[in-house]
Amino acid sequence: MLRQAYASNKKNATKYMFGVKIPRNYQEALAFDKANGNTFWEDATKREMDQIKAYNTFKDIGKGVRAPSGYQKVYVHLIYANKFDMRRKARLVLSGQLTPPSNDKACSGIVSLEGVRTVLFLAELNELQLCAADIAQAYLEANTREKLAIVGGPELGALSGHTLILIKALYRAMTSGNRFAEKLADDLLDLGFFQHQYDPAIWMKDCGDHYEHLCTWVDDLLFASKDPMWLMKALQDKPYGYTLKGVGFPSCYLGADNKRVDKDVVDKGVLTMGSTTYVKRSLENYERIVGLKPPKRVSQPMHSDYHPELDTIDILDSDGRQIYWSLIGMLQWAVTYPSCYNVHE
Repeated sequence: MLRQAYASNKKNATKYMFGVKIPRNYQEALAFDKANGNTFWEDATKREMDQIKAYNTFKDIGKGVRAPSGYQKVYVHLIYANKFDMRRKARLVLSGQLTPPSNDKACSGIVSLEGVRTVLFLAELNELQLCAADIAQAYLEANTREKLAIVGGPELGALSGHTLILIKALYRAMTSGNRFAEKLADDLLDLGFFQHQYDPAIWMKDCGDHYEHLCTWVDDLLFASKDPMWLMKALQDKPYGYTLKGVGFPSCYLGADNKRVDKDVVDKGVLTMGSTTYVKRSLENYERIVGLKPPKRVSQPMHSDYHPELDTIDILDSDGRQIYWSLIGMLQWAVTYPSCYNVHE
């Protein structure tokens, strides 16, 4: 009973992302738009539904038809998010707790932060060019092996009330992460890559006098090569047919700034990683969330005379805790990943 109460409280709790209140369902998203006088959440929902249709995610077997024998009936719902740059995002996901258990892997690997830094160093050492890309709707690139069926809700428009058979590896299905990882791995092997022994999320290709390196953070790619565009083109062409976004130099990769200093030419100078953009946006979000002027510049995180154990400020309520956790999360990421240092001295 305690676990159920905790889960219910967590599900129904107010959620904020970068100072924006997040709707908990489709109906609430429409209500937020109406209250705010815009269509941000509705537009995000439409973009997601258009992608679901474009990838032929479901097979429609008719309105009011029972699910075929051997298929588990599950439910789908929309989850919403606000990106760091204030873009609204909607994602149609399965209620994964209803899917049958599986012995298969349930996730797709991500490259370690040390691995990213090592690849950047190796790229500089071997005079390789860097190129990043994002695989759009990554999981929908793969087919599912699970026998699942749903009944369409109002967010699916004309398919509302129809029985739909799941064809693609929809998000939060038990094995969708592994299905996408398998497909990407098969395609990379076909292109001549092999996995690094230390970090399986780093792929390498022997080019004779050097190795090409590819970092995979689920659907985010970072490629180091003398001619990185060959891989981007190969992944987009047949038979692979991936849809790639943001193809180009990783000026901002996983929240970290990558740029060259001391030289005006992009392929010369010192390659550095930093958190300037992330910190700037974090300060903007802080002002919007707290409604105060930017914090003062200080040389230490806490004054030597400060005694938090004597603090008499009232305990935060539920909304206040969510905002506090959001601020702490921004600080943690700014320190953990894109800490400034020179890759090539």
